[in-house]
Amino acid sequence: MNGITLALDGNRISDELQSGHRLAKPELCNPLIFSWLLKCWEIKPEDRPTFAEAKDFFRSQIAQNWKNEYENVL
Repeated sequence: MNGITLALDGNRISDELQSGHRLAKPELCNPLIFSWLLKCWEIKPEDRPTFAEAKDFFRSQIAQNWKNEYENVL
């Protein structure tokens, strides 16, 4: 996966995305969340998750994170 320089103009960014290039995963980004976010960048809209699916995914991740944090406190 190649990174895209943020200084590119809009046309170049579009070309890079259509070529399959995506920004690299930030160092502190959860790999599961990053892999899910990549689904949002699919070229065909029908291959992307819906907003309802996104809401459900992130709601479950937040709930799991809160549970883990709570258990770590105990």
